[in-house]
Amino acid sequence: MKHQNQISRKDFLIKTSIAGVSLILGSHLVQCKQEEKSMEKAQNKGPKCDDTTGLTQEEIEQRKNLQYTDYSPEPNKKCNNCALYVVAEGNSPCGKCNLIKGPISPEGWCTSWVPKA
Repeated sequence: MKHQNQISRKDFLIKTSIAGVSLILGSHLVQCKQEEKSMEKAQNKGPKCDDTTGLTQEEIEQRKNLQYTDYSPEPNKKCNNCALYVVAEGNSPCGKCNLIKGPISPEGWCTSWVPKA
């Protein structure tokens, strides 16, 4: 005989499953927000080197194909510690790359990143 305060095994399993899924989704949302804030913080540091004036359409496409970005999504992989990076000359905040044409941020990254020897 079932007492009024008791719930069925089925109801218990459903409610705990819903609670578990809610916790997982909630923690995932919190993690995404933290990563988003971290990326925003990184984007406020360092120079913007996204001016593609004077580049050919092919050179611009190469930047896109190699997913060049002014701010590395990986803290240990930045243009300034890449073997292909050429340090900026004079007062320019943007360097160059032996592979990609145009200005390159020392805080940047692309899929062709290679560690310095």
